[in-house]
Amino acid sequence: MSVHHGLRPVLTALLSGVLLNASLPDISCAGQDLRYLSFHPVPLRVSSPGGASSADVSMSPDDSRASTVFSTDAATREATYRDRIAELRLSEGSLALPLAEQLLALGHALHEQAELDAALAAFEEARHVLRVNLGLDSLEQAPALTAMFSVYAQQGDVERAHAMQEALFYLRLRHHGAESDGAVDAMLEWADWNVTLYMLLDPLPTIDSSVHAFTRLNDPRLELAYEAYLRAQQHLQQHGISGDPRLVTTERKLAALNFITDRKLLDTYGDALYAHVAMSDDAFGDADNALENASAARFHEGSSALRRALAYSERSLQRRDDDVAARMVELGDWYLLFDHRAAAMELYRDALAFMREASLPQEDVERIMSPGMPVPTPDTAYLPPVEAREYAGYIDVEFELTQFGMATKPKVIGSSAHNRQIERELLREIRSCKFRPKFVADTPVNREKVQLRYYYAL
Repeated sequence: MSVHHGLRPVLTALLSGVLLNASLPDISCAGQDLRYLSFHPVPLRVSSPGGASSADVSMSPDDSRASTVFSTDAATREATYRDRIAELRLSEGSLALPLAEQLLALGHALHEQAELDAALAAFEEARHVLRVNLGLDSLEQAPALTAMFSVYAQQGDVERAHAMQEALFYLRLRHHGAESDGAVDAMLEWADWNVTLYMLLDPLPTIDSSVHAFTRLNDPRLELAYEAYLRAQQHLQQHGISGDPRLVTTERKLAALNFITDRKLLDTYGDALYAHVAMSDDAFGDADNALENASAARFHEGSSALRRALAYSERSLQRRDDDVAARMVELGDWYLLFDHRAAAMELYRDALAFMREASLPQEDVERIMSPGMPVPTPDTAYLPPVEAREYAGYIDVEFELTQFGMATKPKVIGSSAHNRQIERELLREIRSCKFRPKFVADTPVNREKVQLRYYYAL
């Protein structure tokens, strides 16, 4: 598994959960690398997520970040841990169990100072001490594996980061038992990592003349993820508590996997398949049919998964009406993303009717429906939420929104720094996006004027 050029910032960003709803155009302009350009939209006329109004020139949509306060700086803590480690080695030996805690603390202090190789050495030694004292399959070594994974991720070393995730997964399976409830979370996290890795490495599909490559998941990482999700789903269905929230999570991620496969392999690389088989009209027709059939299958599999997620939310012992409504809207989004517009509008109406009957506050209705905002794609369901991000600037846009969620006549109406290349990329993205329409009296409004602020990062 080779590391792509420029992979380190993308790996670090993905693992930090900051590429949510990201657009990654393969472009560049003088003095700027725009391959990792990403956008984060907020309504222009209301406060941004961090509380800044549209008039503020804030480079971050979330200013609620809390910094960790230490009583001493990392270098001082490093010296303290080294002293304790030396004392323990002298008094109890080089493999004494108390060393593990101090070595882990030392590794974190070194990591904080960006001394990555030294941090790895401390984490590895801590793991060795734990394995010697508590056994090769002791779960107590999990924090050391997680810490090593974080360092490898920061270094952009995909192979070793993957090895740490794999070791942690099988360690948890051996500890809990492959058929136990404790293994479910391990399977879900292992599946999440494999999907993240697939998206990160941007694999090209395998093309062959049979065109059957596009009827499968087409990548071993996605196959691993799919099997892990199914195993988790089956265990929860057979042994879990009715309404276990992990059932909802698993179904949403199965839908996300279908969406990723459909869009990344079919839309992005479909032309490659056409070029390969377009030696005759018959071959081209076969390719077209294969792609359409594969897409239809994934649409139905994903919609079935989201319907099950909705049913689980409705039956949950901790049922919340806003969660049920969110699952209904999510199902409508799925139909809209696959251009089943009439069905999507019907699902949105059902969600609005449900929220009225449940007497949900208007602010909850607005939050769940988010009219005029881009439809979040299902692949964001498993990515961590955006917590802290530095943005390079923002662009304010205006467009007309049709009753079927399409943006027309987008134009830039303001920006923090005029950059035509980034503005063109944003307008291109807006034209290709699906948006949630605004409803008045259960009828979607046509030609609704929308203004959004898009923060962008490079």
